[in-house]
Amino acid sequence: MASWRDSVSQAAQDDLDQLLNLALPFAEQCLTKYGEFFPFSIAIGVDGEPIFIATESSMEEHPQSNDVIAESYEALAAQRNSIRAAVVVSDVRLREQDSDAVYIATEHAEGLGLGLYQPYTLVPGGDVELGDMSLVAGERVIWPEG
Repeated sequence: MASWRDSVSQAAQDDLDQLLNLALPFAEQCLTKYGEFFPFSIAIGVDGEPIFIATESSMEEHPQSNDVIAESYEALAAQRNSIRAAVVVSDVRLREQDSDAVYIATEHAEGLGLGLYQPYTLVPGGDVELGDMSLVAGERVIWPEG
């Protein structure tokens, strides 16, 4: 079976790896400290530097997750000519597995969209135990097909 890495350049792979290396530890840090996290997004600018995206809803004390996600996609789509990759990260429930998970929706300007689920369990003392990550086809919102 072909890997997603076979369908994009090394530069795109590096961009997505960089985003994952920023997003997952931050989500884990929030889970350890607060037991939850609100959705957030990060992009890689055309200069290769990470950009943390703030939305109006994300500035509220208790934002509605769907609002933050929608505003994140709007902000990223508006910047699609000055970014080359992005992730939108949210805390989700996997009913089939009876588990919580970090969901990382990734997109790259080269036309790749992937979703990554990182199941987790909060353990006494504030630690986070991570399960096996799974990969699914992702929706392309920032750089839609066609």
